[in-house]
Amino acid sequence: MSGPGGRDAEVEAFLPVPGQGGIVVRRVDDLGDQDLDDRASVRLRKKGGEMAAAVERPGGEMQLLSQFNGPGDLETEYKISMPKSFRVEVLPGNQGVAFEDERGQLVAGVAPAWAVTSSGNSLLTRFSWDEKQNVLTQEVEEVGLRPADYPVVTDPYLGKRLYHKSTVTGTPQRYKVNAFVTAWGRTWTGRATFSYHKDEVRSQLGARANWYTGSIREQHYWLFTNEGVVG
Repeated sequence: MSGPGGRDAEVEAFLPVPGQGGIVVRRVDDLGDQDLDDRASVRLRKKGGEMAAAVERPGGEMQLLSQFNGPGDLETEYKISMPKSFRVEVLPGNQGVAFEDERGQLVAGVAPAWAVTSSGNSLLTRFSWDEKQNVLTQEVEEVGLRPADYPVVTDPYLGKRLYHKSTVTGTPQRYKVNAFVTAWGRTWTGRATFSYHKDEVRSQLGARANWYTGSIREQHYWLFTNEGVVG
């Protein structure tokens, strides 16, 4: 990781798929020849910006900080290493990024793109995906920026689990599904993400997945789209 004034600061994040433990964050120069199981992981190598840091958050989540101290290409590239059967989808309407396994199940994701000026003003920004190069890029709109607006910061928020757990209380005649959303799950709430929320709740219910009926799904979706929170 280079310090202030050095371009292309690097941080690498290793995200095991669910069931493989929490997110492990290491600096690139600390990795060496460590053997990582690429059958069960998504690895991101970040380039771009003049400072870089990986910040672990509770619940196996993390943020990747990039800082741009002056005008130039305000782009951050993330080199993705993952199994060939995995796929990356940039969700429409700046609703984030989904990493899916060969079954189409969510294994990790990135919250909607975010960038701010030194005074805290939000900037237009977006993700794009280069499938041939396996590179996820965050681009920040530079038009209208003044010297006083720097440094500009981007801070992608990565996570794996949308819910801590989901349970059913009550009887077959009258029951309630309780979905305990994670902090990351609260940020990943665009309409394009709802199918992932639904699937995760159903999977956590196990043998009671069929209790997640059409009526429950409609209530879940209403909370999701109208309350800004899930569960």
